[in-house]
Amino acid sequence: MPSLGRVLVVDDAPEVVDTLQDIVQALGYEATAARSGEMAIAAMATREAHLVLLDLLMPGMSGLGALTYFRQHHPAVPVIILTADVEHETARLARAAGAFAVVTKPYSIDPLGSLLTRAMAQAPRE
Repeated sequence: MPSLGRVLVVDDAPEVVDTLQDIVQALGYEATAARSGEMAIAAMATREAHLVLLDLLMPGMSGLGALTYFRQHHPAVPVIILTADVEHETARLARAAGAFAVVTKPYSIDPLGSLLTRAMAQAPRE
């Protein structure tokens, strides 16, 4: 079965990346992983994803820094921010920077799947 689209999963925690890749693949999408904001930017330069799942708090380039880069260089690609930081200010900053949505960890699989489907419907196709 062909993939319904490509999702770039970005998180510094390997177990989170593995879980998110499983969810993404179960929904029929192709999943690529990056462990940092810098790796995510490199991955997008190699093969642009249709959607990005991006952790907010990572060593090195933060998710907010990567989001800013994606908005400048891949403005049509939806970016869903995943964060354990429940501060409302963090979510506001991410939305102001152009996030499609902000999801607080731990997340529920069904709502996350529905959000992925909605975001992918708006994603650009080559």
